[in-house]
Amino acid sequence: ISGTAEEGLLIQEKILLKYADRITDLTGKTNLSELIEFISKADAIVAASTGPLHIGAFAGIHAIGIYPPIRPMHPGRWAPLGPHSQVFVSDKPQCKICQKGHPCLCMQDISPEHIANYLEQLAKIAK
Repeated sequence: ISGTAEEGLLIQEKILLKYADRITDLTGKTNLSELIEFISKADAIVAASTGPLHIGAFAGIHAIGIYPPIRPMHPGRWAPLGPHSQVFVSDKPQCKICQKGHPCLCMQDISPEHIANYLEQLAKIAK
């Protein structure tokens, strides 16, 4: 998991400590060159439309993007480009609630289990 040190503090209890045996915590610990190197060695990256997702796609790894169906953030504009890229997006029409500063229900519709199932299928194919 990457991000700033401040972002790491926000998810420390619910994610970083809870799953410490299954994740690598890079929050606040790498510069851009180190992050690119780390991503390039991974099998896959899961992220919203962020720089690390696009770095992963460019590196040729499985780049799994999670997007809302809202313009201008939708995957039609910002999807990762690469042979191993996949996007997950809610099938809700243009959601107006998310645009008003409320939690993004469109993003919450994409379940972690759905992403995990996709990753498990990739792992089976790789064997």
